[in-house]
Amino acid sequence: MPPRQQVYPISLLLEDRACLVVGGGEVALSKITGLLEAGARVSVIAPEVLSEITALPVRVLPRPYQEGDCDGFMLVVAATGDRALEAAIYAECHGVTTLVNAADNPAACTFYLPALFRAGDLSVAISTAGASPAIASWVRDRVGALLGEHFSDVVDIVAATREQIRATSRTSEGLPWSDLIDQLTSALAEGTQLATASLLASNWAASVISATDENRAANSETNVEATS
Repeated sequence: MPPRQQVYPISLLLEDRACLVVGGGEVALSKITGLLEAGARVSVIAPEVLSEITALPVRVLPRPYQEGDCDGFMLVVAATGDRALEAAIYAECHGVTTLVNAADNPAACTFYLPALFRAGDLSVAISTAGASPAIASWVRDRVGALLGEHFSDVVDIVAATREQIRATSRTSEGLPWSDLIDQLTSALAEGTQLATASLLASNWAASVISATDENRAANSETNVEATS
C-alpha cells in the first residue's frame, strides 16, 4: 500500500461566508447541515435536489454544474458521486482560495489550527473554536493515552483488512468494524506480535464475508418465496 500524504487539519470560521455544495442527495444534505451549523451562506447546485435540502435556508440552483460556478465561494464541497465531475471541480478550485491563520490572534484568522494527535494514518483534531488552546492540548494528550502506543498498527491493519474486503468486490460499509478494532487494540496491548494480529484481522474479514454472503443468500431465497 503506497504511503498516504500527511494532512494539516484546520477548523474553518465560516460565519456569513459563501459556500457551495455541488450535489443534491443524502451526502450533500449532511454536508449542507454542517455548513449551516457553522453559520455559512450555502448555495446548492444539482439537477435534482432532495426536498429536505430545499426546505433549508439555502440558495438552490436546480441545474447541472457549469464551469465557473465555483467563483466567489470561500469553500466548495462536491458531493455528486461523479468522479469525473468532482475532478473538474477540484481542478477549477485548486490554487485559487487563500486562507489565513495568525498565531494567537483569532481576530486575524479565517481558520483555527486544532490540537493534533497522530497515530500513523490516523489524525485526531481537537478544537475549542479558539477559546482555549490549552484545553485542546489537554484533550489531545488524553486521547493519545487512551488509544495507546500501538494504535498506529491498528490503523494499518484495519486499512489492509478493508482493502482485502474491497478486493472481493464487496462493500466495506456497515460491517462490525468496532469488534475488530477492540480485538486488535487488546491483542497488541497484551504483546501480540504484529503478524499474529494481522492474521487475526484476515480471519475476521473471511468470517464477515462468509456471514454477509449467507445473509444475502437467505434474503434472496425469502424474496423468491414471497414472489412465488
